[in-house]
Amino acid sequence: MVVVTITPEICVDDDLKTRIGGLGVLEGDKFYGAGDLGLEYVVLTLTYSKGYIDLKFRGEEPIAIPQEQNPRIYSSLYSDEPFKILLRNEEVYIKPWNLAYNG
Repeated sequence: MVVVTITPEICVDDDLKTRIGGLGVLEGDKFYGAGDLGLEYVVLTLTYSKGYIDLKFRGEEPIAIPQEQNPRIYSSLYSDEPFKILLRNEEVYIKPWNLAYNG
């Protein structure tokens, strides 16, 4: 049996900027816990080359500042073949990255 979860964020490494708060930490705990139990657990999520953003304010104007991804994180991931999908009449480039954990 394989467990598959789809989540907007997951915390698997402090250098991988794919989470904002508690739900991402919970998803990461489930990922590692399942691996420790020997379960097949697949997580589908998004990652961004610029990570999430920090908000700074200039007066009342919010300014989005990207959190740079640490290039080191890519050494622990392996990549699948990139592909494109059509989304709202626009081609979107997808490059899957994989992280495996087996307790």
